[in-house]
Amino acid sequence: MLRQAYAESLEPYHSWILRQTFTVFLSAVPSYESLLRLLSPGLGDVEREAVVLNDVRIYIYIYIYIYVYIYMYMYICSPPDWAT
Repeated sequence: MLRQAYAESLEPYHSWILRQTFTVFLSAVPSYESLLRLLSPGLGDVEREAVVLNDVRIYIYIYIYIYVYIYMYMYICSPPDWAT
């Protein structure tokens, strides 16, 4: 899946050396199942994916909250030229 996404989106714009580097990178990436096992040791197969996806969802919500907070802080402290 990762290889196909790369081939369709970025590979046409990369040089030979970048394509080879990405190929080496892909060989180090674990499979989806292996990644789930690494992120959730001790869980059974049935609940593993649900727990990991829920953790990722929480991480994304927290990341968005922090991003918006930083953006608003920067906007308040230094408004753009058109706002003054």
